[in-house]
Amino acid sequence: PDLPATELEPPQLEQLALQQRLDLAIARREVDIAQQRVPIARLAALGEIEADVHFEKEPSGEHTVGPGIVVPIPIFNTGRAARRRAEAEYLRAKHLLDALTAESASQLRTARANLAEARARVEYYRDVILPRRHRIVELTKLEHNAMLVGVFQLLQARQNEAEAQRGSIEAQREYWSARTDLDRALQGIGEDN
Repeated sequence: PDLPATELEPPQLEQLALQQRLDLAIARREVDIAQQRVPIARLAALGEIEADVHFEKEPSGEHTVGPGIVVPIPIFNTGRAARRRAEAEYLRAKHLLDALTAESASQLRTARANLAEARARVEYYRDVILPRRHRIVELTKLEHNAMLVGVFQLLQARQNEAEAQRGSIEAQREYWSARTDLDRALQGIGEDN
């Protein structure tokens, strides 16, 4: 098939990757979860809090009813370890997201550069080499009809034209292969998957 009229620009590609890549979505979700755990870990020093209803009979014969709460006093366990662990998990998840984002951008830049190179090769064949080879064959036919060149020169010109057409087909194959690689980079599918 013919080449698309235009290619996506790098900012558009990065935006698409941020929306479509599952590994980035998972990493963003892990950052959100780790961020939500930090305030909860700060309460870990309190331990188990018990709430109950209090019913008591006084020696004077009166009955008292009321709420009761038992809160442990953190003397030895200040909860610092749980807080630090939650903060470390949050930082780890954030750094992992940053690393995945940078890797995604790098893959997209590489795939985009390969695609641009392949597109330029296809356009060069289409706009320069194939018309030139066709023109050479036509001029060689005229010279052959005028008996200025032999059959072998005409066959050589025809062979060069066929090789240029094969080169053009190969360039198109490389373009579509590069296009597939770009789509894989957008989806987050690597070479090893």
